[in-house]
Amino acid sequence: MVKAAQSDDDFIAQRLRAAGATDDELRAARTSPEALVVLAADIGIRPNGAPISREELARRVGVSPERIDEVRSMCGLRAALPGMSNWFESDAEWVALIEAGIVFLGEGAVTSLMRRAGLALSQLAHASSEAFRVNVLMSDPAADPGADVVNALTQLIEGNVAAGALMDGYAQAIGQLFRHHSRETVRRETRVAGDHGELLPMAIGFVDLAASTDLGERVDAAHLAELVNDFETAVFRVAGDRGVRVVKTIGDEAMFAADDPGALCEAALDLIEYCLCHPVFTTARAGVAFGDVLGQGGDCYGPTVNRAARFAQAAHDGWLMADHGLEKLISLPLQYQSVTAQEHRGLGVVNWGRVSR
Repeated sequence: MVKAAQSDDDFIAQRLRAAGATDDELRAARTSPEALVVLAADIGIRPNGAPISREELARRVGVSPERIDEVRSMCGLRAALPGMSNWFESDAEWVALIEAGIVFLGEGAVTSLMRRAGLALSQLAHASSEAFRVNVLMSDPAADPGADVVNALTQLIEGNVAAGALMDGYAQAIGQLFRHHSRETVRRETRVAGDHGELLPMAIGFVDLAASTDLGERVDAAHLAELVNDFETAVFRVAGDRGVRVVKTIGDEAMFAADDPGALCEAALDLIEYCLCHPVFTTARAGVAFGDVLGQGGDCYGPTVNRAARFAQAAHDGWLMADHGLEKLISLPLQYQSVTAQEHRGLGVVNWGRVSR
């Protein structure tokens, strides 16, 4: 982009100041039109209230400044954002809630919880920003010699500032969605494992795209982005249809968990069949195991998880391999067929079999 004329620059500065920019922020941003757009984006999505210092936040919450640094770290926030305020008046409320939660749950449990919340929200924030940039800020008006660059710059700034009007509604929707997901986690009983986890009997499954490394070499970035979206869309669809949980997606692999081994096998087979019919993926493989699983921080750990992962790695393309014990836990239309026991890395020789319909 080219630099706007002085009168246009003054108009843009007035608009940003009216939206909440400080004089110091405007002075720093006037170095380039891009910096003005970044400032507008920050104004649109920054927390509510006026900027405050770390020391002032500590005073309002009733803790030390060093404790504020610890909270920032546990939530996955960077120690410093160059040219941007780190804390705002509205931060005092949620930081105080963390301190109150420690009294009720203990510091270890709250730290683990906030780490997961920070990780999940960081991923959500990056995904939202990517979608906004790709779909709203795609064009560079400077690339068109006949474009009205000043008008385009003003529109970009207006669009970024206006994003703030959506933020409260977006946050409200996320809060409501969190309540829905929380309902699905309710259990009547559990076995406590240490200070942070619980031990539960459940099925764990992995579905892995076969030959995905080769796939990444054969397609360009734009096509790969479409394929990743195809795979993740299918992952969440089959999980929702079968009533199982997506623990996480890891590149070309999806991890599922469920109380019902049969439902998880059905979801895995659905996903394999989807990949078999896909014009590019062509195939996938899966592994499922059932047993005690350590649930901690929203993730799953333990030997059952390890067996499921090893089974998926060793399965033939298009096959779902599972624990020998699953033969008694699944019913028609699923069927279990034993295959020759095989040694798996870290597990030794294990009895296993193929699950099919």
